[in-house]
Amino acid sequence: MSVEEAVARARHEGKVALEDALSRAEAMSRDRLRDALAEADRSGKQRMELALAAEASVAKARVSDAEEKLRRQVEELKTLATKVVGLTAEKDNLSSRLDRTTGDLARERKAVRDMAYDY
Repeated sequence: MSVEEAVARARHEGKVALEDALSRAEAMSRDRLRDALAEADRSGKQRMELALAAEASVAKARVSDAEEKLRRQVEELKTLATKVVGLTAEKDNLSSRLDRTTGDLARERKAVRDMAYDY
């Protein structure tokens, strides 16, 4: 084999070896890229799950606060309803007493008038 043939063969083998190395590097890069994308996807999903869990926790706290506020308002309404019932009963009692007093007063006036006419 001549020097030119040996140089040509060495160049060819070098070129094939370089192409093979580049091909393996590209394959490794694709695998690494795929792995990196898969990891980023997992990481993104985990972050999204954490964010959703945090939002759910905040929403749960808001619901709990709203429930407590509603409970207090219901208790306040019960208290007010009890007061209204009491005041209504008192008003009815006073109205009844007023009617009796008015009737008594009318009878006494009539009795006084009758006595005045008798004299």
